[in-house]
Formats: sequence, C-alpha cells, structure tokens
Amino acid sequence: MEFREFEAGFQRAVEQTEAEMGVRLERWRRGTLTCEDRHAASRGPWPDWSLHAPHYLHLPDLRAQPFWSLADFPVEDRAVFEAVERDWEAVSAEFEAGILGQDFRPTGHTHIGIQEAWSQYPLRTVNEEWIDDEVARVPATVGHLRAIQARGMLRGPVYYAGLAGHLRPHCGGTNASLIFHYPLRVPATDCGIRCGTELRRWRPGKWLILDDAYPHEAWNHSGESRVILLITVPHPDLSALERRATSRIRELLQPTYKAYFSTREIEEGPEGGRS
Repeated sequence: MEFREFEAGFQRAVEQTEAEMGVRLERWRRGTLTCEDRHAASRGPWPDWSLHAPHYLHLPDLRAQPFWSLADFPVEDRAVFEAVERDWEAVSAEFEAGILGQDFRPTGHTHIGIQEAWSQYPLRTVNEEWIDDEVARVPATVGHLRAIQARGMLRGPVYYAGLAGHLRPHCGGTNASLIFHYPLRVPATDCGIRCGTELRRWRPGKWLILDDAYPHEAWNHSGESRVILLITVPHPDLSALERRATSRIRELLQPTYKAYFSTREIEEGPEGGRS
C-alpha cells in the first residue's frame, strides 16, 4: 500500500467519525501523518533522544514530556489509577497465582530486540476484546481495568510484558496516548528504562507513565524476571469527546493501518505500547 492510500484511508476515517458524532475534529484535521519507519534508527545509534517522533500520527497542541505522573491527570481520572496502587497486595497476589507460571509469548519484534527476550501475556486484544480465559485468572486486576475503561481511559490491547535483555531505541505510533506500566516483578539491579533524555527505574505497585512518541529503550540484564502490566491511556489534554473520536478513528483505520505497516516492520495497531 502506498502512503497516499493510507492518507486517504485516514481522511475517510476522520470524516466518517465526524459524520457519526456531528462534530468537526479540528485537532485531527491539523494532525500530521508521519508514517515513517522510526525503527530504522534502532539498528544503530539513535540520532536525537530529544526528538518527539511518533511513527504514525502527531496531533497538535498536546503537552509533550518523556515521563508523566498521576498528578498530571484530572482528579476524577486519577482516582481509578490510584485505586490500583492501593490494591497492590491483591493485584500482585493474583498475578503470582494466576499468571506468573503461564507461558509468555514472544512478540516477534526482532527489529528492536531479541525476540525471546521480550514476551507478552495478553488480557485484551488489539481490537479491544477481553480474553475470557485469561481475564478469569486475575479478577481483581480486571475489575480495576474495567473501571479505567468506564472512564474512557483504556485503549487498545492490555497485556503483561516480560523483559530479559535489551530493547533497542524505538518510537511509538502517536502522541495521542500515553503508556502506563504497572510493575509486578522488578529486579534490584541492571534493569531500567530510558525515554527521551531521562532514565527511570520501575517501582513495584507504582505506575510508571511515559510518552512513547519519544525514543525509548528498556533493559534487564539481571538474570531475574521483570514483569509489568501494560496499558495505553488517552493523552490527558484530550477532551472526553476527543477520546471517543480517537477510539472510533482507530477502529475504522485498523485494517488500513495493518495493510500499510505490514511491510514496514511495525505490527501494532495505531496505538499500542511496548517495553
């Protein structure tokens, strides 16, 4: 598929969403489709860590910073994430009992790291369908995730992510969303993440939030297990209406996105985090 076909598909998705919602989506009309293989630089030194460079779509007038905190979100949205932190014992216990011994699946993203080193255990698909057998293993966790979903704050797939090795620098798809990590197993040494020019470590039971439109990399050379729960959340500067519009555009664009990027080493949907 050529870029002009992808661009036309995006425009159709925006126009259909506008027609369905009875609004004009100015932010999307002013957005920039990049559609570049930002992973190419992962084969060598990253040229500019300060570059805000999503590989799919950049929307204007959204705050940009590598790492975020819950304090950056409205109080009413923040509460559902704070509830997960308070429920650390239950969320951690059912992860240990229901998920830890299961087979995590290699992602296949060999262009940004060793395939066997980066693995996933999904709870929800890229099409936002919950996987019943897996959801039943972690009812308290999924209860919190559904509360986040009810506020329009959950987008795309949900999965546990294992890491044992190095994920080379790469950029996510769009600045319209942020990536939330909920750490469940974190080695004490030789394990961390870089986003933009900043370095961080995961803290068990505390959300780590990043804008993956910045170049980012992660590593775990400890020889021990590192597992996080990973979700994608709309950018806090988007209104409730814009959140709904984003979800609908994403749904309409999914087949076109897959067709365009299937030959460009990028397999996620329009939004979907890694690390």
